[in-house]
Amino acid sequence: MEGNYSDGHRSIIKIRNLLVDILIEMDSEYEKLLVTQNKPAVMCVHLLTALYGMLVSAMQFYKKFHRDLIGYSFKVNSRNPCVANMIVRDRQMTLSWQKDDFNVIHVWWQVY
Repeated sequence: MEGNYSDGHRSIIKIRNLLVDILIEMDSEYEKLLVTQNKPAVMCVHLLTALYGMLVSAMQFYKKFHRDLIGYSFKVNSRNPCVANMIVRDRQMTLSWQKDDFNVIHVWWQVY
């Protein structure tokens, strides 16, 4: 597949398992793209500019969000970069996120 890589970036993705079967069922022309790695069928394809742009924008969002969290005194987890903690009212607040889903866990008060 020809593509415009004027920015110097070229992204290749590996498609495997059920998604390969679905693509071939939709259009048998995809069989030409098959690469075999033992039993499971594998395809390696170039990303179109629009898909590549989505990956770049997601990464830019993450980098800005990460900077903002650090600016608010959150400490990002070293083992999971999508989890951050901060102490609020002497208790830990945990923020986790994945794509556009955010979860905040915090105990605001304690009942005795």
